Amino acid sequence: MNIRRSLLVKIVLSFVSIMLSAVVIISAFTYYGNVEILKKHAFENNDMELSIISEKIDSYLEMLDLVSAFTYESELQELLSRVEEESAITSMRRLRGFQQFYYKRLVSLNFEGEISDIYFIYPDGEVLHQGEGIYDPSYDFTQQEWYEETVRNSERTNIVNTHRQEYNLSGRYHTQGVYNGNYYISAAKRINKLNGMEMMGVLFMDINIKKLEEMLDPLYIGNDSEVWFADENGLCVYSQDREELGMKLPFSIDQYRTDSGEDSGNFTIVVNDVEKLVSYKRSSKTGWYLVSAKPTQVVISDISLLRRNIFLVSAAAFILAVLLAVSFARRFFRPVRALAGAMKEVQEGKLDIRVDVYSEDEIGYLTNTFNHMVIRIKKLIEDNYLIRLREKDAQIEALQLQINPHFLYNTLESMSCIAYVHEVEEISIMSRALADMFRYSIRRSGSLVTVEEELNHIRNYMKIQKVRFGKKVTVDYQVEERILHCRIIPLILQPLVENSIKYGVEVKMVPVDIVIHVAYDEEQIAFIIEDNGSGIREEKRKELLRVMRAGAEMDVLEKHAHIGIVNVNSRLVYQYGEASGLHIESQEGCFTKISFHIPCSKESAPKD
Repeated sequence: MNIRRSLLVKIVLSFVSIMLSAVVIISAFTYYGNVEILKKHAFENNDMELSIISEKIDSYLEMLDLVSAFTYESELQELLSRVEEESAITSMRRLRGFQQFYYKRLVSLNFEGEISDIYFIYPDGEVLHQGEGIYDPSYDFTQQEWYEETVRNSERTNIVNTHRQEYNLSGRYHTQGVYNGNYYISAAKRINKLNGMEMMGVLFMDINIKKLEEMLDPLYIGNDSEVWFADENGLCVYSQDREELGMKLPFSIDQYRTDSGEDSGNFTIVVNDVEKLVSYKRSSKTGWYLVSAKPTQVVISDISLLRRNIFLVSAAAFILAVLLAVSFARRFFRPVRALAGAMKEVQEGKLDIRVDVYSEDEIGYLTNTFNHMVIRIKKLIEDNYLIRLREKDAQIEALQLQINPHFLYNTLESMSCIAYVHEVEEISIMSRALADMFRYSIRRSGSLVTVEEELNHIRNYMKIQKVRFGKKVTVDYQVEERILHCRIIPLILQPLVENSIKYGVEVKMVPVDIVIHVAYDEEQIAFIIEDNGSGIREEKRKELLRVMRAGAEMDVLEKHAHIGIVNVNSRLVYQYGEASGLHIESQEGCFTKISFHIPCSKESAPKD
């Protein structure tokens, strides 16, 4: 059997293909569905983390307001007050008192080291400095944009973007400061006198970025994570990459957020073929946007574990499906293979094969049907063989009967002529009728005849019987004219009529009236031969039916008294089927009726 065409292989491959498709589809949906869920959770975690850090930074910056509030203490107010034509010693004492005051306050608030420098800038440009660096006296704070904005907005603290300490000599000439280079974020606050709205000056504080970066450190995950502070215009005010300061962010927040009034949100971008999850939060204190960009694969690091688990589960499910498919296909294919093997043996001529039926499904039905088919084929072959044997026997018998038929026919004609010359009418009638019967038998052997020709044969037969029995036998022909030209097999009526005469007149010596009825009945030709003779006993009738069913297979058929009826029945069954066999009705001492029906084919259909 060709493996490519094996039904088992096809079933297994089909089942495996279906399961593979299902596993791939389910795995893909599971994987990408979980990726989206992880992204959603990552966004939620980022939002929460950004909110917490933003609140910490805002709280930290609010602490600076406490520092600026110290300027409203009477002690500091007195120190910051100036008099006209102040001496250098007085100015030095005022600076020294300012430095000592804020040093103590920063230590008490644990802000020492986080606020690196504090400057108090008078409106005329004089500066008081407390801190680690060296103030550059040539630097004019009052000319800076942030100074003018702070003077205008007396109510809130003004946050100055990340910048270098150009006003500090140590910050200007050293690339590495004490904490984190020379970049700082500053806070500026306008200070008024206690007795009114008159401005005393501006308090300016430099905040070391180290503290800010410590608070932002949880946002850095992986090497490709980035964190920015951006103002309302999208300009970078803080970044680890100092070259980005003052530059536009790599993307526009307004482009991705659905509502321009949103203070927080998240979206996904692709930078250098790396997908990143971006979250942003606007500070209520500074108005800046805290922006975090993290690689998706780092944020959802569990996706690799999920991918591995899905692959292992899918592989295990696929292998199990293959094993089940092979097991199921073998179980299903076993009776099919047995059936195919049996068919091959039948093809080789072995008709004794049988296939066991193990199920009641379609396969069991096919197997059972196959067994019945083999039995019927075997019977048909045997019946065909018997028919051929009978045909051979009939041919041999016909040859024996046809020994010099022309000699017998000519002899009968000569006898008829002699009887006519000597005026012996009975002999003339009998010899001529016998000659016609003999001619009919020879001429019609092996071919179909019309109903009219068959009836003429009966009339010749009755001429002979009339000479023998005279008025003791009569025949009444009740035949529809439209079926006289229908074709039937020959010599099927004469044995039946002969049977009526034989068992009525010859045996019982009683007069017999015979009725031959031929009619058209629902596309069939109905023949009925009925007599009023002595009838048949019921036991005899059953025996006759048994012999008719056995046909020529019985060894006693040649010696049986009703051989003519049995032969007619066999010929009808062979020619037209079981339904055309003879039907016998009889009552002892009353009547006998023999009937049969012949299918009316197109060539034998009556013409209306």
